Amino acid sequence: MTTKPKHIHALYEHPDGLGELTFDVHARRLLVFNQSETLSTHVSIGPAGLRILACRLLSMAETVEAWHSSRPDDDDGNPFDGRFPF
Repeated sequence: MTTKPKHIHALYEHPDGLGELTFDVHARRLLVFNQSETLSTHVSIGPAGLRILACRLLSMAETVEAWHSSRPDDDDGNPFDGRFPF
């Protein structure tokens, strides 16, 4: 990854460098980069939206983790069955 300005903060970087999620403090934008497909996008989001997103991501992570631990050999299913836990 390249060096970012101080107002751009990396929230998540794929371990293999295939993508990253960053936040631009000045523009209040969440930025998504996918290096493997050379795609990028952004969405405007403020403090309240970031809090909602954080809660929903945590809820989804817990749901997926619990689902996979109860079905260790089933990678093709969907823990949400068309619905989300929030």
